[in-house]
Amino acid sequence: MKTSQLMVISCFIISANCWLSPSGYSDTLKEKMHEWHAKCQRYSAVPEELIEEMKKGKFPEVESAKRYTSCLWTLDGPFDRDYKMNSLKMLKYVHDNHSEDGHDYVRCNREALASGAKSFELFWTMQKCIQKRVDESHYIFF
Repeated sequence: MKTSQLMVISCFIISANCWLSPSGYSDTLKEKMHEWHAKCQRYSAVPEELIEEMKKGKFPEVESAKRYTSCLWTLDGPFDRDYKMNSLKMLKYVHDNHSEDGHDYVRCNREALASGAKSFELFWTMQKCIQKRVDESHYIFF
């Protein structure tokens, strides 16, 4: 892919479940999330029920879920041509109050690249890592 993209990461909606509500998203992410969700859901044909499971941190090994996650990350993300994350670009998707999480995103990207994962498996591996490392009250997935 020519320009890497990221949907920062997945949006995570339900504050009652400790996920960051959209009001806590960066302005950039708020502007894009609905469009990205619609495009990626059409592309991947992932059922809404699986997306809800991913918001809760469960990652079923289902191809459509992997494609959805990959799509979100590659629409307008902070990656170079080799999918290495640019931390400065990443920060435009992370709310200022949660900028300390940026290092976790970069670390998970490095680990996913080092694993040898390719294509949508790379973003799947990275997203699962992010979900484990980022404080659940900051976790974004849509």
